[in-house]
Amino acid sequence: MTRNAKLPHIPYQIRVNLDRLSAGDKEAVEILQTAMPFVNSVFLAQSTQPFLAPGEIFHKEFPFWPKGVTQEEVSNFMNPRTVVMGSGESLEETPYSVKYKEGLAKICELLRQAAKKVSSDSFRTFLISRASSFESNDYEQSEINWLKVESAIEIIIGFYESYADTRFGVKTTMEAVLGVITPEKNERLQLFQSYANAFDAWLGNSFQFESSPILCPMVALDVVESAGGSLYEIVPMACCLPNEENIRREFGSKKCFFVNSMEAKFEVITTEIARRVLPPHSQELFTFRGFFEATIGHEISHGLSFHFDSDFREACDGLWGLKADVFGLQLIYWF
Repeated sequence: MTRNAKLPHIPYQIRVNLDRLSAGDKEAVEILQTAMPFVNSVFLAQSTQPFLAPGEIFHKEFPFWPKGVTQEEVSNFMNPRTVVMGSGESLEETPYSVKYKEGLAKICELLRQAAKKVSSDSFRTFLISRASSFESNDYEQSEINWLKVESAIEIIIGFYESYADTRFGVKTTMEAVLGVITPEKNERLQLFQSYANAFDAWLGNSFQFESSPILCPMVALDVVESAGGSLYEIVPMACCLPNEENIRREFGSKKCFFVNSMEAKFEVITTEIARRVLPPHSQELFTFRGFFEATIGHEISHGLSFHFDSDFREACDGLWGLKADVFGLQLIYWF
């Protein structure tokens, strides 16, 4: 689960129940699982080469870029889904759809196959549109379609996080999480969801920023399989997507909570930390429910109106995380 061989690996049996799925949805899950090795191949191709050409640091206005590069070119080069290569004044950007065409073509084929099997019309629309995005490098419509998905199965697949871009924190890497919805945990989520916009409005009034209540769907699911950055880098417990601010402002964001992954981390890692650092009487209060709800607060806070934009560059990811931690804890007490 990690590329650092020095870290200990603790085996854990992930449990997932597919019994509630229709026959067609079960077939779709099997098809989507066959796409995971190709997600890995794209991610590993990205991890073995830089997103940006290693240039000399001597440009007066844009210190990471060679002389002769214009402000317009810099803006174009900062596209999160391109690779910039070359040297000196001969830099060129290549869309991910071209750079990783071979692996993405296999994924597109399998997404379209799965679309023919699923029972949900909205999920079918997303799968088809995401395949088109991998071919065109234009993701806006498929991100909007993903926000509208209502299905017994869920997949997060695409170029999302920019942790690997240590220069600008912009270029994104490939990942995927395939899962099935867990109705019993979703009931708890709906309670939090019903208060999300009210909490956003309270924060806006308290800290003088404009609150813009927007769509805030939340789903709890058990992970069937993860790939790419969600396997080789950080195995996630939850996510809040899409990351594009223009889509968030107009259409909102969706929070996905990976319950069986959360349970695994809680049992194997978090409880062991608690055992070592907390006094015995506090350990008794340390429960998975509290852990789960703190994670809910964190992810809800990612989608609040208060945000940090790209002007913060490499500090942006850290600030987003800090904002979610602080506002997430505030939500628990406010709730």
